[in-house]
Amino acid sequence: MKILIITPHFPTFDVYHSRADDPRTKFLYDYALEWIKIGHDVNIIHCIPRYPSLFSIVVRIIEYFSKNRTGQLERFLQKKDTVQKADYTYKGLKIVRVPISKYIPHRDFFSLSVRILKNRINKLLKQKNWNYDIIISDFLSPSLSIACDLSSFKVPIYQIFHQSDLLYLKNKNLFALLQQIDCALFRSFSLKNEIIKSGYMPKDFHLMFSGIPVDLKLGKCRKSITKFIYVGNLRYSKNVQQLIKAFASAHLNTSCTLEIVGSGPNEREFRLLVDELEISSKVKFMGKLSREQVFKRMAASDCLVMVSKETFGMVYVEAMSQGCIVVAAKAQGIDGVIVDGKNGFLEPLEDIDSLSKTLSKLSCLDEKSIKKISENALHTASRMYDNILAEDLIKKIKITKGVVSGG
Repeated sequence: MKILIITPHFPTFDVYHSRADDPRTKFLYDYALEWIKIGHDVNIIHCIPRYPSLFSIVVRIIEYFSKNRTGQLERFLQKKDTVQKADYTYKGLKIVRVPISKYIPHRDFFSLSVRILKNRINKLLKQKNWNYDIIISDFLSPSLSIACDLSSFKVPIYQIFHQSDLLYLKNKNLFALLQQIDCALFRSFSLKNEIIKSGYMPKDFHLMFSGIPVDLKLGKCRKSITKFIYVGNLRYSKNVQQLIKAFASAHLNTSCTLEIVGSGPNEREFRLLVDELEISSKVKFMGKLSREQVFKRMAASDCLVMVSKETFGMVYVEAMSQGCIVVAAKAQGIDGVIVDGKNGFLEPLEDIDSLSKTLSKLSCLDEKSIKKISENALHTASRMYDNILAEDLIKKIKITKGVVSGG
């Protein structure tokens, strides 16, 4: 089958030659790579947003004078080479990068910029003679408008929805384009429910979770919980400060510890909070670690705690694959994959008292209960390898639309 992917967010492996160095999400890349491996032809249009030079100066000023120095805008700063035109092949994926001008994050593109981009893409497709059986549009803006323009030959459109797409659904003009979608691909159960509540009812839908590496070995079941761990960015939006407070107020065994893995703009404030609460002997900041080192820390820990807003939260599945018992956020991305009390635990956002009680309960949970939950976590993770998820989704797509592979 010939698959055309349109996405504003894709790794730039012509610039970053290491997966770890590229800051962009690898979720769609992992799917595309698995589809290549099983014989499908995958072409990618990477319509990357390009912010004006002045944007970086403005961001630095805002972040410098920001009261909490949250660093929320810094992730939009770009290395110059990554927003230039490019045409290359990487591990069998044919990738064309076409920049599109954007001025404000999380705001729609100017219609003129989208029209210019469409013209460029149409010319590129004619020059390359790219044919496709299906179009996968990733993120609503600007991908869906481009996909609808290219599907004039009635090529099925599969739209991937992310949490940030909820912002664009406020634009009523978008609903006309939504009617052209043949099937919605939701990144989580909770996002599916939120999208439907917004007023859009898909004709058909599937779930499109992030997976774990094919070569990752599953860990061992836990028998006790004394080593808690957090893995992620150290910023207020991740609710790290609430985890620290909950850990400090929980009734824990004297042997219980908390490792905090990661770096970020609020690390200094979190370290000061640990000192203020007089738990520095129990809490260790590990800094930013490599992917391999993170898995080692997970394998050496008993329980991962990260109660924050996530589109999906790949770190949860990674921890589950190592046998860790996970405490995650209720009604967020992982809800539905994690079933509260069965293969992990779900906590309401920003409820320190509830989280503190759960940590207390976990630290004195009996061995049989811990082992059962850990076994269930491993079983869940075993069904979420990259190749399994990618093959399963492409089979559903072919069955849904009756598509016959084009090679």
